[in-house]
Amino acid sequence: MFIHGGDWTKGDKSSYKEEVIEYATKYGVTCASMNYHYVTKGEYDVYTELNDITCAINKVYNYSLEKNIKLKRMILA
Repeated sequence: MFIHGGDWTKGDKSSYKEEVIEYATKYGVTCASMNYHYVTKGEYDVYTELNDITCAINKVYNYSLEKNIKLKRMILA
């Protein structure tokens, strides 16, 4: 699971598309990437963003069960 950089305030997963594809191809892994809600200016509360990450992990896990994909391990990057 690739979580793009951006300090919870900016950026988009599409900015890293080429690097993610290159890494996945080089190491023979499947990679999922995600976007997240931005922190509201002046309010630093990352619970919404952490929930976004939790939901994305659950979605990948459930998809692997649905498609009978062996998911041995997951790395967050």
